[in-house]
Amino acid sequence: MTKLKRRFFTMSRLCLRMFQITVAVFISAAFLTAGLQRQASAEERLKMGYLDLNHVVQAVAKQTPEYEELRKELEKRQAEIERRGAEIDKLKEELKANRVIWSEDKSRDQEKLIRDKDDDLKVYSEGAQRFRDVEENKILRRLLPEIAKEVKRVGERDGYSMIFEKRILLYGSPSFDLTDAIIKEMSTRAD
Repeated sequence: MTKLKRRFFTMSRLCLRMFQITVAVFISAAFLTAGLQRQASAEERLKMGYLDLNHVVQAVAKQTPEYEELRKELEKRQAEIERRGAEIDKLKEELKANRVIWSEDKSRDQEKLIRDKDDDLKVYSEGAQRFRDVEENKILRRLLPEIAKEVKRVGERDGYSMIFEKRILLYGSPSFDLTDAIIKEMSTRAD
């Protein structure tokens, strides 16, 4: 049962991570290109920063009504997965306890019932995972342009030449981290 839970959440994180990396590279490339097009004069200082896009997306997404609805639906589906798993465990215990007194046919029927319910649970769990991925991607697709606009607005307002995504950096001083500032800006705009 715990293996299914881990797989359910691991696959979701993996899909989310791959999508965010793609977007992060795109946003970073766009800002790098924009920064390079604007040639700095000798007296102009180069100002750079970075942000953790994953953290920004998660923080901003949690403030949306869609995320709250998704969270509630996922809790329902997780409860159903746990209920089905407990039912399978109960059937297994029943088989173990009664195998010696049941006929061979009764034991075989119970084993088949357990296999069928286990297969149904796997299908349901995979469906719940697909649902989660699709719904999270909908939220992300809606939020990423807003986040990109906010990053650009903050960058232009505060005089940044470039703002990078944290995952493409080998090292970045925490003093250049704009993650919390972007989250704060987006939170105040949402209010």
